Amino acid sequence: MRDFKSLQWPVAADGTDQPLLYTKEFAFPDGKARLFPLSLTEPTDQPNAEFDLHLNNGRLLEHFHEGNMTYRSEGIREKTPDTFVEVSPELAEERGIQSGTWVQLTSRYGQLRVRALVTGRVQAKNSTCP
Repeated sequence: MRDFKSLQWPVAADGTDQPLLYTKEFAFPDGKARLFPLSLTEPTDQPNAEFDLHLNNGRLLEHFHEGNMTYRSEGIREKTPDTFVEVSPELAEERGIQSGTWVQLTSRYGQLRVRALVTGRVQAKNSTCP
Protein backbone atom coordinates (compact mmCIF):
# COMPACT_ATOMS: atom_id res chain seq x y z
CA MET A 1 0.00 0.00 0.00
CA ARG A 2 3.02 2.29 0.37
CA ASP A 3 3.32 2.68 -3.39
CA PHE A 4 -0.21 4.05 -3.57
CA LYS A 5 0.45 6.73 -0.93
CA SER A 6 -2.82 5.75 0.70
CA LEU A 7 -3.84 6.86 4.16
CA GLN A 8 -5.25 4.73 6.90
CA TRP A 9 -8.15 5.82 9.09
CA PRO A 10 -8.31 7.93 11.16
CA VAL A 11 -7.10 10.80 8.98
CA ALA A 12 -6.70 14.20 10.65
CA ALA A 13 -7.76 17.49 9.05
CA ASP A 14 -4.11 18.21 8.18
CA GLY A 15 -3.98 15.00 6.10
CA THR A 16 -1.92 12.89 8.48
CA ASP A 17 -3.07 9.40 9.32
CA GLN A 18 -2.58 7.14 12.32
CA PRO A 19 -2.29 3.51 11.17
CA LEU A 20 -1.55 2.30 14.71
CA LEU A 21 -4.12 3.58 17.19
CA TYR A 22 -3.51 4.50 20.81
CA THR A 23 0.28 4.60 20.84
CA LYS A 24 0.28 7.67 23.13
CA GLU A 25 -3.13 7.72 24.79
CA PHE A 26 -6.62 6.29 24.63
CA ALA A 27 -9.74 8.13 23.48
CA PHE A 28 -10.82 9.17 26.97
CA PRO A 29 -10.43 12.62 28.58
CA ASP A 30 -7.60 11.40 30.84
CA GLY A 31 -5.99 9.35 28.02
CA LYS A 32 -6.12 6.15 30.08
CA ALA A 33 -7.66 2.88 28.95
CA ARG A 34 -10.74 1.42 30.60
CA LEU A 35 -10.37 -2.26 31.50
CA PHE A 36 -13.20 -4.39 32.84
CA PRO A 37 -12.83 -7.91 34.26
CA LEU A 38 -14.92 -10.55 32.54
CA SER A 39 -15.96 -13.96 33.72
CA LEU A 40 -15.70 -16.96 31.44
CA THR A 41 -19.01 -18.23 30.13
CA GLU A 42 -18.85 -21.79 28.89
CA PRO A 43 -20.62 -22.56 25.60
CA THR A 44 -24.13 -23.86 26.20
CA ASP A 45 -23.95 -26.49 23.46
CA GLN A 46 -21.36 -28.89 24.84
CA PRO A 47 -20.89 -32.28 23.16
CA ASN A 48 -23.04 -35.03 24.66
CA ALA A 49 -24.04 -38.62 23.83
CA GLU A 50 -26.28 -37.55 20.93
CA PHE A 51 -24.04 -34.81 19.50
CA ASP A 52 -20.57 -36.08 20.32
CA LEU A 53 -18.39 -33.94 18.04
CA HIS A 54 -17.12 -30.39 18.23
CA LEU A 55 -17.40 -28.54 14.92
CA ASN A 56 -15.29 -25.45 14.48
CA ASN A 57 -16.25 -23.10 11.68
CA GLY A 58 -12.68 -22.60 10.50
CA ARG A 59 -11.36 -20.19 7.92
CA LEU A 60 -9.69 -20.54 4.54
CA LEU A 61 -7.04 -18.23 3.19
CA GLU A 62 -8.80 -18.14 -0.17
CA HIS A 63 -12.29 -17.35 1.08
CA PHE A 64 -13.91 -14.70 3.19
CA HIS A 65 -17.08 -15.36 5.20
CA GLU A 66 -17.77 -18.89 3.93
CA GLY A 67 -17.19 -17.75 0.35
CA ASN A 68 -20.42 -15.77 0.03
CA MET A 69 -18.63 -13.28 -2.22
CA THR A 70 -15.32 -14.97 -3.00
CA TYR A 71 -16.90 -18.06 -4.60
CA ARG A 72 -17.93 -15.72 -7.43
CA SER A 73 -14.28 -15.40 -8.45
CA GLU A 74 -13.29 -18.11 -10.94
CA GLY A 75 -9.63 -18.23 -9.86
CA ILE A 76 -10.51 -18.67 -6.19
CA ARG A 77 -13.25 -21.18 -7.00
CA GLU A 78 -10.64 -23.32 -8.79
CA LYS A 79 -8.56 -23.56 -5.59
CA THR A 80 -11.47 -24.65 -3.39
CA PRO A 81 -14.40 -25.58 -5.64
CA ASP A 82 -16.79 -26.66 -2.89
CA THR A 83 -17.27 -26.80 0.85
CA PHE A 84 -15.87 -29.62 2.95
CA VAL A 85 -15.43 -30.72 6.53
CA GLU A 86 -11.98 -31.53 7.89
CA VAL A 87 -11.96 -34.78 9.87
CA SER A 88 -9.12 -36.05 12.05
CA PRO A 89 -7.47 -39.35 11.08
CA GLU A 90 -8.65 -40.84 14.41
CA LEU A 91 -12.28 -39.90 13.81
CA ALA A 92 -12.08 -41.01 10.17
CA GLU A 93 -10.85 -44.44 11.22
CA GLU A 94 -13.48 -44.74 13.97
CA ARG A 95 -16.35 -43.84 11.61
CA GLY A 96 -15.03 -45.36 8.38
CA ILE A 97 -14.61 -42.02 6.59
CA GLN A 98 -12.19 -41.43 3.73
CA SER A 99 -11.30 -38.16 1.99
CA GLY A 100 -13.98 -37.45 -0.59
CA THR A 101 -16.70 -39.37 1.27
CA TRP A 102 -20.00 -37.54 1.58
CA VAL A 103 -20.93 -37.12 5.24
CA GLN A 104 -23.98 -35.64 6.90
CA LEU A 105 -23.38 -33.28 9.80
CA THR A 106 -26.34 -33.05 12.14
CA SER A 107 -26.57 -30.56 14.99
CA ARG A 108 -29.27 -29.34 17.33
CA TYR A 109 -30.05 -26.70 14.70
CA GLY A 110 -29.98 -28.46 11.36
CA GLN A 111 -28.13 -30.64 8.88
CA LEU A 112 -25.45 -30.20 6.24
CA ARG A 113 -24.17 -32.68 3.65
CA VAL A 114 -20.52 -32.11 2.62
CA ARG A 115 -17.45 -34.02 1.51
CA ALA A 116 -14.92 -35.07 4.12
CA LEU A 117 -11.24 -34.23 4.02
CA VAL A 118 -9.18 -36.41 6.35
CA THR A 119 -6.35 -34.26 7.70
CA GLY A 120 -4.03 -33.91 10.65
CA ARG A 121 -5.00 -30.22 10.98
CA VAL A 122 -7.77 -31.31 13.36
CA GLN A 123 -7.53 -33.85 16.15
CA ALA A 124 -9.71 -36.40 17.88
CA LYS A 125 -13.40 -35.49 17.85
CA ASN A 126 -12.87 -31.97 16.58
CA SER A 127 -13.80 -31.10 13.00
CA THR A 128 -13.50 -27.95 10.96
CA CYS A 129 -15.95 -26.77 8.35
CA PRO A 130 -14.38 -23.75 6.63
